[in-house]
Amino acid sequence: MTLSSSAQTYSEQFEKCTKLYVSNQQTDDSLYAWSIYQRDSCLTGVLAPTVKTRSLNGKKIDLQQYKGNILFLYFWGISCQPCVNSIPELNKLADHFASKNVLFISFASNTKQDLTRLFKKIPFRFTTIPNSEKITSETFKLSDFVPYTVIIDRNGKIFKLSFGSLGNETFRIYAQDIYQCLEN
Repeated sequence: MTLSSSAQTYSEQFEKCTKLYVSNQQTDDSLYAWSIYQRDSCLTGVLAPTVKTRSLNGKKIDLQQYKGNILFLYFWGISCQPCVNSIPELNKLADHFASKNVLFISFASNTKQDLTRLFKKIPFRFTTIPNSEKITSETFKLSDFVPYTVIIDRNGKIFKLSFGSLGNETFRIYAQDIYQCLEN
């Protein structure tokens, strides 16, 4: 279900969707996860929040400047083993869509030093933003689940939000999502 979001900011729509679907009283993890999925689906079509930051290598990043491209945002942390294990599949995804106006950006909760150390062992072909906890929790208001993926369409609107590891299905499922976004 998508609410009318023509004049809604991401934050306003997030609050409406949360009131509709998420109860703090839920004690069953599977019901809570389902409510988060419903809330995330409710955000489809709303303009993505504004993000201005710097990448691991110091490059200025402004998500608004990438309108016209599809953005694949990956929120994660080094302590999340499924997140780290997904890096080779995510690299395949970035390589596969390199010539298709799809940009891949990761938002990691870790420091520049920790990420640099990890990337020496396991290269990651996404533009990476270190120390991005505030972007994750305050700007996108994402749940504590990691990894979290946000796909933004060419018009700067949320196409899809999803959480959790896809394991061996990472490339196949995300490639399907990106192709679907490219067709719209």
